[in-house]
Amino acid sequence: EAAFFSEQDDAPQLPRIALLGVDFDETCSRSDTIGAVIETAISAAAKHAEDGGVRRAELEATRDRLVANYVAQRDALMDDLMPEEVGADSVEYNEEWLAGFLGRLSAFDRDMNTVVQDSGILAGAHPDQLAEAGGRIELQPGCAEVLQRAAHQGVPCHVISVNWSHALVRAALAPAVQGPAGQSQPLQQRLMSDGA
Repeated sequence: EAAFFSEQDDAPQLPRIALLGVDFDETCSRSDTIGAVIETAISAAAKHAEDGGVRRAELEATRDRLVANYVAQRDALMDDLMPEEVGADSVEYNEEWLAGFLGRLSAFDRDMNTVVQDSGILAGAHPDQLAEAGGRIELQPGCAEVLQRAAHQGVPCHVISVNWSHALVRAALAPAVQGPAGQSQPLQQRLMSDGA
């Protein structure tokens, strides 16, 4: 249809998409994948420990503390950030408020990632184990096709993620990177942290 309409003499030119950037967790993937990274790390550490059952229990307790801390900190942040309830008529776009809101959310994500990294819970997971876990991640319906189609049209595609594991994200995106007949697509992955 786009080709037909753009061939018409009086047809306006369709704008070219300069870049497609998408979030990974719950945009490309059907669910949040951080749990898969943590479970893979816990399993790897328990497998290599002398007393795997005790090590697993310790790491699961650490995970539970991290989750509880995250939820408490996130709830406190949202209570602080969200404006008082206002009527639908009085809501106006406020670029300065939005920039501050997004900036604080971004800082929160970085801070929480640092807490998890500093806990040591992710130590021990090998990239091959993480890639195997990534191969089991389900993508949202149509995600691979949209990324393939955009890449085929020459639109640079970037997947953005705060996930700690490049290997897991890359493996999960394999259906998007491998196009028809196994052709590799020029899909880029941008991660906010350096991971395995």
